[in-house]
Amino acid sequence: MDRAAFRWEFKTVDKNELTPSDLPGGKVVVYSGLLALTKPRQDWPVVIGHEVAHALARHGAGSA
Repeated sequence: MDRAAFRWEFKTVDKNELTPSDLPGGKVVVYSGLLALTKPRQDWPVVIGHEVAHALARHGAGSA
C-alpha cells in the first residue's frame, strides 16, 4: 500500500492490555491498560509514534 493511501485511525479500547498494536493501512489501537500507566504529554506521543513507524514499515502486513 502506498503510504499516501493510508487512512489513519487511532482507537482506544477499554481492556487491561499493555501492548498497543497497528494494522495495515494506518490503524492504531491503544488499550486502556497502557494509558493508565503512562503520562499523556510525555509518553503518549512516543507510543503513537512507535506504532505509526510500524505501520509505515508495514510490519503488520506479513511477509511480501
